[in-house]
Amino acid sequence: KNLVATNEDVLIAKRILASFHKALKDGKNYQKPGDEDVWDFAEKEHQNDFLKVLLSNDPCRVADSLSNVYRHGITYGIANIFEYDEINSNKGLRRHEAALIKDRLVSFAELLNVLPFEGPEQGKFGANIHADSAWLVNQIEKTTGISIAPPEIDGGLFKLKLGNGYFDSRDIYSAYTAWRISQLIDPKNSSLCEIGAGIGKVALYANRFNFLNYSIFDIPQMNAVQAWYLIKSLPEREVVLYGEIAQSQNSVKILPYWEFMKMENKEYDLTLNEDSFPEIAREIVDDYLNQIKKNTKKYLLSINQEGGAVSIPGTNKRQLVASKIIEESGGFKRVYRFPFMLRRGYAEELYEIT
Repeated sequence: KNLVATNEDVLIAKRILASFHKALKDGKNYQKPGDEDVWDFAEKEHQNDFLKVLLSNDPCRVADSLSNVYRHGITYGIANIFEYDEINSNKGLRRHEAALIKDRLVSFAELLNVLPFEGPEQGKFGANIHADSAWLVNQIEKTTGISIAPPEIDGGLFKLKLGNGYFDSRDIYSAYTAWRISQLIDPKNSSLCEIGAGIGKVALYANRFNFLNYSIFDIPQMNAVQAWYLIKSLPEREVVLYGEIAQSQNSVKILPYWEFMKMENKEYDLTLNEDSFPEIAREIVDDYLNQIKKNTKKYLLSINQEGGAVSIPGTNKRQLVASKIIEESGGFKRVYRFPFMLRRGYAEELYEIT
């Protein structure tokens, strides 16, 4: 559905603009190394409309755009695989996307032992997908101990009604990832970091697991989108933008990527990279990995695809395979590796910092 910006939204947009323009100015001193990557291509081909809105420095216009951010190219690669106009006009695509969303929910339920794993060799096969959605959501919430219903602030995004909330696939991925982290480290006095956070949904669910000290590092235009999402979805929490001063360590901090390179003390208990490293230039990923070894105490959690697809259309450049790059970097010991249960073709890997 489409949402209408409020006066409060305009005030949020003013904060976002102040932070974005500071990052734009300071970023001139931090040129990205390496070849063009997927995100350079996305900026040129898909993000221009939203960047023009940010550069207009008009908070009303920014609030209107962010209220329905999924109608803009800025969400290329971090939302439904089909663009807004395409899915809005095609019933078949909507049915396809709805089936995928329900499948993600069922896969999460299977992993939590809410449902048994099905197999083609024994018993019924194909029954789980027909399980009652409201019951599945309720049982997942009982098992994880948190509400998984997303806030209703995703204007312009196709979602599926499941129980007490409207979900897209990334809502379910993000709830799973936050749950996984809660199984690895104790929320008490822990500090989490995420490199390339999409719209910021893992941070939302991590907060529900009581991880209060959470830092995000990304490109400035994505920081603007993350700031909107997290300020709106966590109104009771302190969300600190670039250029603002945190009043407490127990806050959500949204920062441009170059700030990560300054963190050399053991700041974080776990660093997360989900659906990001393969799309970034090799030199930048190497810099991130070297920095993780300096600023992360315990773990790197990587959830990434390994398809090695062409990264820039019309070139021979290929996306990275995160597991190979991490091994070549050294200083990481793999704890586990298995298929990411909620998305075929993705590997979930946990590494100790050695």
